[in-house]
Amino acid sequence: MRSLAVMTLLFCGLLSSGRGAAGESFRAAGFTFSDERGGFNLLSVSGSGHKLDPLVIVEEITDFGPVLLVIRADSDTLDLHRGKSGMTSTLNLSVIKVVINRTERAWSAFDMELREEENTPSPYGDGLSFGQMAGSERKLESDSFNIWHQLDEPLDRISFIDGGVDSGAAAQFTFQITDPTLQPVFFLLQEPRWLISGSPTRLAAGGPNPLSESLGQRP
Repeated sequence: MRSLAVMTLLFCGLLSSGRGAAGESFRAAGFTFSDERGGFNLLSVSGSGHKLDPLVIVEEITDFGPVLLVIRADSDTLDLHRGKSGMTSTLNLSVIKVVINRTERAWSAFDMELREEENTPSPYGDGLSFGQMAGSERKLESDSFNIWHQLDEPLDRISFIDGGVDSGAAAQFTFQITDPTLQPVFFLLQEPRWLISGSPTRLAAGGPNPLSESLGQRP
């Protein structure tokens, strides 16, 4: 899995110290992706989001704190999702995310959370999730962490642990985004954590994350 991350970095010319411009946005798979909330640089987005052609998002995190990727659905995507008959179809995006650590500290854990509201955790019943509706095709992997805790309710969060990402290095994450009630805008919150006194500590205030009822481990 690491080979794809390396090839992506080479393609984007990111093995040097170069960085993307702040406030970048990219369009792919019927969505526009933006780093407008700050704290990280979005470097590229490509792919259709299908299983055999996943959405590949490349970014670098520069600040110590949670960062927010803004995702906006194109009008054509919303129309297609809702259908001419008014019946909705479930969004199912396969995603590979490559994240470069441009902070001065190594990361010992990495959290991601999907939200429909910027400042509010995704509530029970909104439908937005990390592949909860994908059934047996649900996929969750990382080349830098061996274990993950996944929480589907009452919020949608993944905590990757048992691994690390050195300063200047890249981590790759594979996951799915599903939503039967597609909204015009939703968010992916990302929180690196570093190791303090033997346990990963969140960069953001608010205490430790709740552990998931679903535990995964890399083969």
